[in-house]
Amino acid sequence: MTGGVCIGRVDCIDCIGSGTDNVQVFEKEDGTIDGFCFVCQKPRTIEEGQVVNKDYNNEQSEKVDLTSISLLPSHSVRGINKHVVALFGVKTALSLSDGSSVTDHYYPAYKDGKLTGYEHRKVEGKVFRSIGDRKGNVEFFGQAVASRNRHSKLFITEGCLDAMSLYQALVDNTPPKYKSRKPSVVSLTRGSSAGLTDCMNNRKFLEGFDEVILVLDDDVAGDKAKASILKTFPEFKVVTLPLNDPNAMLNDGEGSARKMYDLCMWTSKKERQGKVLDVVDFMEFALKKPEMGISFPWPTVTKATFGIRPNTIHIVGAAPKIGKTDHQHQLVEHLINVENVKVGMFDLENAPAKTAKKLAGKHDKIDYSRPDIEFDVEALRQTLESMNGRVRFYDRSASRDWDDIRIAITEMHLLDSI
Repeated sequence: MTGGVCIGRVDCIDCIGSGTDNVQVFEKEDGTIDGFCFVCQKPRTIEEGQVVNKDYNNEQSEKVDLTSISLLPSHSVRGINKHVVALFGVKTALSLSDGSSVTDHYYPAYKDGKLTGYEHRKVEGKVFRSIGDRKGNVEFFGQAVASRNRHSKLFITEGCLDAMSLYQALVDNTPPKYKSRKPSVVSLTRGSSAGLTDCMNNRKFLEGFDEVILVLDDDVAGDKAKASILKTFPEFKVVTLPLNDPNAMLNDGEGSARKMYDLCMWTSKKERQGKVLDVVDFMEFALKKPEMGISFPWPTVTKATFGIRPNTIHIVGAAPKIGKTDHQHQLVEHLINVENVKVGMFDLENAPAKTAKKLAGKHDKIDYSRPDIEFDVEALRQTLESMNGRVRFYDRSASRDWDDIRIAITEMHLLDSI
């Protein structure tokens, strides 16, 4: 095994990663240079005059490509067996000083079944960074394994180590006659703060299971993530572990691992989101004087209804061709341009382009939808651009089912809260 300061990388001519700068080059204190291949885990001789890629200038390079990482081996980590680590596609790097200590973990990230990046965890200091593309609609960690196993229950943990720990505990403690039924376990991809977003991004996957059970960390961040997810997915069940997380349970011994199996398999339950309050808990809110809501475009309606206030539904009913749609367009134009609030449009009769042109027409006082009226296209473009981000539209061509509309409402809310 080698040592010294890493000054770059060169190709390894012997391992399957040849051509991808797998050999780390080290300069020793005496000035001599040697190398070590982090793929085939063998020392390498650096020939005189061999070109060193100076882009790689530290022990674990910022520029390691996905192919190089995918060629790394999998080792046992944090009490998790090597075969479980390999099953979940997690790669590891070993210490260059002793050749056996795991110094780095690489957790894979997938989009639509394609590897797009890794979360890199440096063991020393517990430092995390992203490699490749881990933004947008990333799958849950372990989603491919869970899909293959297709157990009726899906368990969601907060971190990658926790997912592998829970998977191992469930497999090890499953009764012999049920051993063929492998568990489905995944974890959030970007921590507790993005838990709800991860669930929204993978809603279709979640709907393929009879039960979805949250096994999140027993701390403030975990509780906050749980509350956020349950507001949108109230049908999910919850398990609370005696120790902070599944990895802690696994490493506490066989008794705790068995207890985790029993808790997850048999004691999960739905958690009420309501809270019991005493009068003193809401006294200040109760003493607050009611306020007017935001205005309608019609002063008499604002006066009669006290405006548009939170948690209030206004329903307009009238005979056909009376002007309900025109009423809607005028109201939305007023809200986005006068009250400066964001609006979601669910027009199930017209395409978004037509609805947007109607709103722009209300603002510019011209009917852009009529073929017999000449108008300035650039003026229309400017008005439409001014509406961007302030009003979002549901694509009625996708579906008119309530389940799809409900998802769109939630997505609009998430977009505005980012």
